[in-house]
Amino acid sequence: MTDSFSMPLTNWRLLLRLSAVALLSAVPLIPVVVAQGEAGLTAQPLGWPLTAATVMIGALLVYPAAIFVGLRIGGRLGLAAPLAEAWVAGRAPEDAARRLTTGLALGAGFGLAGVLIAVILGESEGAMDTASAAGADLIPLWTGVAQAVSAGVGEEFLFRFGLMSLLAWFAWKVMPARDGGVHAFGMWFAIAAAGLAFASVHSAPDSQTTAFAALQAVRLLAGVGFGWLFWKRGLEAAICAHFTYNMVLFYGIVMAL
Repeated sequence: MTDSFSMPLTNWRLLLRLSAVALLSAVPLIPVVVAQGEAGLTAQPLGWPLTAATVMIGALLVYPAAIFVGLRIGGRLGLAAPLAEAWVAGRAPEDAARRLTTGLALGAGFGLAGVLIAVILGESEGAMDTASAAGADLIPLWTGVAQAVSAGVGEEFLFRFGLMSLLAWFAWKVMPARDGGVHAFGMWFAIAAAGLAFASVHSAPDSQTTAFAALQAVRLLAGVGFGWLFWKRGLEAAICAHFTYNMVLFYGIVMAL
C-alpha cells in the first residue's frame, strides 16, 4: 500500500463521473422538500429557489468529498464501485447481475420487514389510524420514487463510500490483518458504525412509540446490510439495496393505510 497522495487518471475521471451522478441524485429531493413544506410537514417552508439552492449547495460540498475519500482510501482496502470502474475503463462489468440481484433481494427483505412492523405494531398503537387521519395523501405518491433515488444514491455515497471507507481505514491503521489488509473485525466495526450513523440521522426524538423503535432497529440492520454489500459486492449493490428498501417501505406502508 502506497502513501502517495496521487490518484490514477482513471480514478480522477471516476471521481468526476460519480460526483455528477451524486449531484443528479440530489435533484429529485428538491420537489420532495417543497411538497413537504406545502403539506405543512416542515416547520418553515423554503419555497422552490431557496430549497434548490440549499439542496444543491449541500450536495456539491458533501458528495464529491465523500467520493474522493472512497476512491482514495476505500479502493486501497477492497471497498470499491466495480461496475462504475468498469464503465469508466470501457470494459464489460464482471458479475453485474449477481451483484445487483443480491442488493435487490436484501433491500426488499428489509423493506418488507419495515412494512410488517409498521402495520402490526402501528395498528396496535393506533399509529396507522393517526397517519391516515392526518392525511396520508398530503404527500404525492411520486415522492416515494424521488426519495428512493435521492437517498439510495446520495446516502450510499455518504455513509458507505465516504464514512465507512474512512472508518475502515482507521481500523486498518489500528489493527491491520496479517496480510496487510483490513482485519475482519475492523471491517465489521466500520460497517456497524456507519450503519449506526445511518440510522441516527433518520431518528425522530419526539417519537416514543414501539413501532418507531422497531423501525429504527430495522434501519440499523439495513444499514449494516448495505455495508456488508458494499464490502462483498461493491457500492452499486448497496445502492440497489437502499433504493429497493426505500421503495418497498414507502409504497408498502402507503398501500396498508
